[in-house]
Order: sequence, then structure tokens, then C-alpha cells
Amino acid sequence: MRCVTSLALVPSPAETALAQLQVLRTRLDEQHLDFHDALDVRDQAETVRAYIRSARLGLEMANEAMETRLRAERRCGAILTDLIAAAGPSTTRANQRRTRPDLPAGTRLSLPPHTLAQFGISTKDSSRCQLLSSIPETEFDVRLAALKNAGRQIVVEAFLRAARQYRRKPGGGPRPTPAGTLLRRALELLRNVRVIATPRELELARAVVAIGESWAVVLESPTARAVGVEREVCCLLCGRPRPSSKPSKCLVCGGDWYS
Repeated sequence: MRCVTSLALVPSPAETALAQLQVLRTRLDEQHLDFHDALDVRDQAETVRAYIRSARLGLEMANEAMETRLRAERRCGAILTDLIAAAGPSTTRANQRRTRPDLPAGTRLSLPPHTLAQFGISTKDSSRCQLLSSIPETEFDVRLAALKNAGRQIVVEAFLRAARQYRRKPGGGPRPTPAGTLLRRALELLRNVRVIATPRELELARAVVAIGESWAVVLESPTARAVGVEREVCCLLCGRPRPSSKPSKCLVCGGDWYS
């Protein structure tokens, strides 16, 4: 009597990595994914990427893992942005001093470090995730497709550079200047003065007026004033800004330009 032994098919390393990435992508597609789950997806995607590199499974597989990690970080950044908005304005003097000049006083830019520590993420990683999430989904997909079609490695730094370019306001609003920042701070302090009750206070108030009258005011004519600041054109592949010589392709990686 002959005994027949059935051998189970053992998945290859590439199949194992793809299956793990598929599970992670499915988790990211969940609508009510919380921050801890999104952060766990990021960490697991990085683990899979390290496995792919050690097993030398190729650039395409490594890019799939990096894409999963980027999408998880974008999800983390979106959740953090919502939490910051729900927390309301900051009342601490330290946060008010760090407020950007183009934002109202007390605008909260991040969660407190101890809160981030409870979430298991550092302040630096929190800022990076929020920066990545600021890229619109359409532009993010276009950049990913461009890198894949060009056969180039997907790196986080290229998307961070692109995100910083995207955050620049196209046209609207004047740029903050040192004098404008000081004047804005002075106005915030002067608004707290309601009554002048002593001769010393009157003397100080007259000194403030005298300083204002002594300033030299220089205003540009409307024709000479810049209409607006256009968003800088940067490389679609690496995110570097286009030089003033305006070459047809990026001099570093050969990618096309994207506004």
C-alpha cells in the first residue's frame, strides 16, 4: 500500500509581504480608525519595508510598503489636526509666543508634549504627520504615480518638501515682516490699557504717540506693489523648487515640474 503525503504550499517572501501590506491597507480604509490603530499601521508598514529590503524583494515592493507607511502617517496627521481643532485656542503664554504672525493670538499649533507622549508619538513626528496630511489627496496620488512610473524610490523627504511648497499661500495676504510682528505685539499689549490714571501713565502714553509720529512712513505705489506671491513650482518627483534658470526638467532627478 502506497502512502501519499500532501505537501502544503509555502508562500514566497514576496507573497507574504504583499499579504501583510494588503491587510494594512484594509485597516487604513476603515472609516472609524483611531489614532493608535493608524500609528500601529505605520509601524507595521515600516517593519514590512525593512523585511523587503533585507530579503531584496525589489524596488516595486519597497515602494508599496513606503506608500502604505505614508498613507498611515497622513491618516495620523489628519486625526491630530482634528484633535487640535477640537482642543480650542491655547491660553498659555508659551504657546501664544510661539504663534505664527499670520495666525490669531493663541492659535494652537500642536497638542501638549505630554498628550503626544500618551499617544506614543513625538512632537517632531506629530508635526511631520500633519505636514504630510496637508497635501490634497489628488496631488498625493499624482506624485506617487509619477514616482512609480519613473521607476524611482519613494522617499518621505520628497513629500515633505512638496507639502511645505503647498502650504505657501498663493497670492493672498502680505508676508509677515519684523516691523509688522512688533507692531502687532504692541497692539495686543495696548488693547489691555483701558484707563490712564496717573501722571506717569500719561507720560508713557505721550511717549508712545511721539514714537509713532517720529516714524518714517514709506508706502509703495499701487503699480509698484506686488500683486501676490505665486506658489513656487517644484519637482514632481523629488519636490525641489525650480531654479531661476527654469530648466525643462529637474537638474537633480530629471522629473517634471508641478505647480
